Amino acid sequence: MPLDQRKEFLISPNYILLYQGHIQFLRLFQDLDRHFVTNTIKAHHLRMLFSICLFIKLFGDFVVPNVLNNITEISLVRASIPQYGALETFPYEKDDIVAVIPKGHPLSKKTTPIEIEEFHGIPLAIPFDISNTVYTVFGQHAVAYNVAIITSINETAIEWARTFNTIAIIPFSDADTRHTMDMVIRPIHDPGMYISSVFLIRKDRELSYAGKLFLEEIGVLK
Repeated sequence: MPLDQRKEFLISPNYILLYQGHIQFLRLFQDLDRHFVTNTIKAHHLRMLFSICLFIKLFGDFVVPNVLNNITEISLVRASIPQYGALETFPYEKDDIVAVIPKGHPLSKKTTPIEIEEFHGIPLAIPFDISNTVYTVFGQHAVAYNVAIITSINETAIEWARTFNTIAIIPFSDADTRHTMDMVIRPIHDPGMYISSVFLIRKDRELSYAGKLFLEEIGVLK
């Protein structure tokens, strides 16, 4: 089950992961209680549990160094997978990047995927986390992109497109459905138009018990 659909977790578009499930937390705490006999050791691992279950808004430029420098045990990034030999990646989700179009826009009448060339000259709203992907794909097609606004979340890009009768390009997930009910969603005809969510850890770092338990619970570590 996707992480953002679990009752125990809430992921905002800015990647703030709040560990909210009291029942889930008590189960994990009781599991820790069986493994660590002293209050000092238990408290240490409890703090580690909180540290890996709270992902503060950090862009990729900060996330990767934090893991490499052992500041963060586990990090979640939603972008192109960083290529670092010292990092181990655990793929989690993959979202297609789509065009969100107001119903009155000329491209809304298309019934087939939109070609990159058809975006030429159209003001676009895109969230920050896919900006590099959009620039790369447009460059491969030799199409000059016209990015009018870069937003922090999908919802803002969608609202901008709605207000100015233009197009938002976003990584679409179920959470976006309620914001696009009056819009037209069209796939984009390029295999590179997607974004992945991955967990990162250092290859030479032994995961804490709490870290292993967390990755096992969300299904990325067997």
